[in-house]
Amino acid sequence: MRDVGYSYSIPAYSGGMFQSLDFGKNLKRSTGFEVMAKNLSQAGNIVITASAKNEVSWEDGALGRGVFSYYFTQGFDQRIVSGGKQYCVADADRNDLVDATEIYNYVRDQMRAYFGGLPPYPQNPQIYYGPPGSQMNAYLYRIPR
Repeated sequence: MRDVGYSYSIPAYSGGMFQSLDFGKNLKRSTGFEVMAKNLSQAGNIVITASAKNEVSWEDGALGRGVFSYYFTQGFDQRIVSGGKQYCVADADRNDLVDATEIYNYVRDQMRAYFGGLPPYPQNPQIYYGPPGSQMNAYLYRIPR
């Protein structure tokens, strides 16, 4: 396992930076958003966005932040007990490590429940594993024991 740093930003329409990106030589537009997407889309980078292209990121005063931010942090911070041990709620395989796919799946499922459980959902997080052929997963969090 290698250590992975991560950061996140939750602008509305954030998933659009990758859906409009051409991994070939020609980018049709050269906006700051697309330049950032090109830099992030290299092999070895995983990006989770708060919403898909053409979607806003919802805020909820009762949660004290955005819906995506709330469930993203809750996935690491909230604990459950299984077999006498505590785990992060996002640690689906209970191996004391939370990987990018686990946190994405947790956030996506919690957001679907938050928005009523039936599609269409007004906000859909996205995950990008880099250019085709470079798919990988990375552990983002180790549960301290």
